Amino acid sequence: MELDNQSPETIEYKAISGKFGSGKFEVRYFITTLEQSDAVENIRFADEIQGSWSFSERVQRKLDETRANTEIFSYLAQDGIRFFNSIVVVLLPNSNDQREFWDFSTVSSQGKIVEKWVNLKLYKNVARIVIDGQHRLLSLKKYWNVHTGKEALTPQQINENFHCLETFDIPVVYLVFGNLGRVGYSDLTETVRDEIIKATRNIFTVINKTAKSIDKQTQLLLDDSKISALIPRKLLEEGVLEDKFVK
Repeated sequence: MELDNQSPETIEYKAISGKFGSGKFEVRYFITTLEQSDAVENIRFADEIQGSWSFSERVQRKLDETRANTEIFSYLAQDGIRFFNSIVVVLLPNSNDQREFWDFSTVSSQGKIVEKWVNLKLYKNVARIVIDGQHRLLSLKKYWNVHTGKEALTPQQINENFHCLETFDIPVVYLVFGNLGRVGYSDLTETVRDEIIKATRNIFTVINKTAKSIDKQTQLLLDDSKISALIPRKLLEEGVLEDKFVK
């Protein structure tokens, strides 16, 4: 579903809309789902376009490809209950001259507006940049490449029963900042791109700075995938080991 020159100028999604803050601090978000083909082919990494950016413009850390292509990919490609949290995406124009690239309209049912439910419209020529969930997206891209035959599983992965036969609906959150870039608001500012980059850097820093790893006790309680968690949990349950030794 890669967008090309034969596609319409816009693409639309059904979404749930909400917002944080107000005025110049307003951040509006749109929660939706994308087909896996749409997500992997049209959501981009910042480093694909930020090679010529200054340090003050950069909005994404360096990707750990090994982690994405091994740990996360194995989670996707092996049987079991699987789910990803939403990938967070911002809309970034190519220049300050590109001032209109998104809009939304309300949805009605039986003559009444359905609260929070909207039609989101994105212009296809605006970049969709992931700012949270980069490694999830990278592993989804690898999964898609195997699914479509562009890559092959290794013999070891085949022996471990990896497969990429099914596809997933990908939860995505689009972020916009106030009315920056919204259709009909081109006179709002002459530096749309610069202001979006500044706001994106702020959001990216907060999201990644506040992320915390779960503590050791919680891992022991909840992780059923590692024998290093199963053994001490069993010993605790049978009273062989005191919990103070695993804290």
